[in-house]
Amino acid sequence: MSRVAVVTGTSSGLGAGTVADCIAWCATRPPHVNVDRLVVRPLVQAAHIVHRVSGTGAGDRSPAGA
Repeated sequence: MSRVAVVTGTSSGLGAGTVADCIAWCATRPPHVNVDRLVVRPLVQAAHIVHRVSGTGAGDRSPAGA
């Protein structure tokens, strides 16, 4: 099972072929067309979860003695 499948629970993701297809699409536009930016993202992304415990880190902004 791929890492994408493990993290997202699906087998879809952005493979080299998908990115190459997007680049080929840009390269084959007519000469009068300017593709300024191409943003390619998967439809399913893994969530970035940060677990913080209050009062244990330098980033804790709770008032002293609270």
